[in-house]
Amino acid sequence: YWKLKDTVKTISDTEFLIKNYPAHPLAPQANELLNFAKGAKFHKPIFLPSGGTEAIFESKKKFQAGQCSHYADKYIGAKMANGQPYSAKAYTAAHLTLPLGTEIEVKNLRNGKTVVVKITDRGPYGKTKRVLDLSHIAAREIGLEDGVTDIEIVILKEAVKK
Repeated sequence: YWKLKDTVKTISDTEFLIKNYPAHPLAPQANELLNFAKGAKFHKPIFLPSGGTEAIFESKKKFQAGQCSHYADKYIGAKMANGQPYSAKAYTAAHLTLPLGTEIEVKNLRNGKTVVVKITDRGPYGKTKRVLDLSHIAAREIGLEDGVTDIEIVILKEAVKK
């Protein structure tokens, strides 16, 4: 069983897979990637928290910019909007409007570091300029230890609203 991330490195590799192996289990996904990639800048592979490879071709279309913080320790184990307990070790985030399950790339505009997370909760609430709350591990990955930072959000895989 081939994995798309190991097989497809360029657009021409994707076209080769579709043309020569149409019955391959990854061919439909590769075809979808190819259609998405037309006109998009080819970028390094991005491996999503769900284990998917849908974002090998990254469009870099900005969704939202604003400020970001991270969950307080008191929320560890608390039930999130998706029904699961919050874990500081999972690559997750809270957003007020994005559908739960949406996978996004978060870029720290102060240092350029990025992280890919899945929206699993709602927030931040209150009178705030924050648009996102990150889990501890995701916040550390972009260099956010305390306070807030300026970020940019790119949608990689939008979940279907239920």
